[in-house]
Amino acid sequence: YALRQSQGGPCGIVAPVQAFVVRRLLKLPLRAASAGPAQCRAALLDALTDVLFQCAGRGRSRRRRVRVLALPRACGNASLVVKRLLRQPHGCEVLEFGSWPALRAAWDLPPLSGAYLAEASDDEQRRCASAGVLLLLYSAMATRGVEVVRADADIPEQAQMIGAHGYCTQETANLLLTGVACSNVFDGERQLGGEREGEDKLVLRGVASRPEVGFLSIFEAFGSLEVGTRLKRPWWPIWVAHAESHYSLLFQDGAAADGAGDKEDPGELDVMYYDPLGRQDEEKRITVKPGGLDIEPEEDDLEENGMIAKVIRTRWGKLAALDWNGSEVAAMDG
Repeated sequence: YALRQSQGGPCGIVAPVQAFVVRRLLKLPLRAASAGPAQCRAALLDALTDVLFQCAGRGRSRRRRVRVLALPRACGNASLVVKRLLRQPHGCEVLEFGSWPALRAAWDLPPLSGAYLAEASDDEQRRCASAGVLLLLYSAMATRGVEVVRADADIPEQAQMIGAHGYCTQETANLLLTGVACSNVFDGERQLGGEREGEDKLVLRGVASRPEVGFLSIFEAFGSLEVGTRLKRPWWPIWVAHAESHYSLLFQDGAAADGAGDKEDPGELDVMYYDPLGRQDEEKRITVKPGGLDIEPEEDDLEENGMIAKVIRTRWGKLAALDWNGSEVAAMDG
């Protein structure tokens, strides 16, 4: 079921898709690790469809339409095509879908099957097929609408999806996780300024409603931001874990995940951890016991309080005891 990265870069897009893949497997219901190849492929195609239809919004007066970009039928020099895509999607084919089943069926057919899911047989084809991550981002933006994506951000004229050093921005992560490219991860909106007459104000936009999957961040542990209850308690117990420049996945598996989003936290629970860049053969099982420590672990103790441990404790508390059950502790190297 697990998506893999061969090198750093696309984790901000891969991890949200992975979250929706796990969600689909849990809905079967099925332990993610026990899924067969056909179930995993079906979950991936379902997840891609879910992500894009979420970007189409709900409750709009106009009919929901999803726009999906594909490479030109003749890919040509794949290296040049991918380089051009990094700048802008000129020349791409745009397909429109008005229903979830129509898009779901289209992934198995050209041109989408070749653009997103091709089994490449040589290096040139592989580079052509590798454009799927960029195409998915462009498709999410096209579906939401470029001007709407800009308006979602706190400062529309400065909105961008790829930030410094090629990292994805919070707007990108939020677009794929929630369907809205807001700039923050707290609940609702907040206002800066405007209390006095004539004073300028800035509306900071966070997460408007409870999402299907959630998000946790190392930067909350550092005191740099606040992740709201909506992202910490999504409908499904699945979280994209943001540790500085990298995104990975935390989730509850199997029967424990059924309805977990609406239940109070148990005294002890197992959380699975998977890193698409970590070359893991299996996910790591972490037993979390909220309030299990007498004192908070030392800030610099990477064995007891590494990056992923810090991320987990933003959800289950600074005194949560963590048992990695024999697995190597994921400290996150970036």
